[in-house]
Amino acid sequence: MSAPHSPGPWKLWDTDIDGDGFAHSDWPHVMTSDGTAVCDLCDWGSLELDEQRDNARLIAAAPELYQALLQAQEYLHDIAPAMEYDANEVLLRKARGEA
Repeated sequence: MSAPHSPGPWKLWDTDIDGDGFAHSDWPHVMTSDGTAVCDLCDWGSLELDEQRDNARLIAAAPELYQALLQAQEYLHDIAPAMEYDANEVLLRKARGEA
């Protein structure tokens, strides 16, 4: 099953996202490997820059985390098909926008 998101890997970009040599923002951006923007984190609200960067790193890891959970779910069903893995299924549905 394919994931309903931009393909990974995603990367954290802190500055100079368009390569012109200028830092357009101190706030992090998450981009695909071809430079397509996934999300921009900004200074709205009360989060400090370091916390925003931590959040951006977690967001950037999302495609690989999704794939790892999907593979773990498939493996668990292969070795113990009668068991239910509700927590994994809930998270996978949430990532697909089904929950």
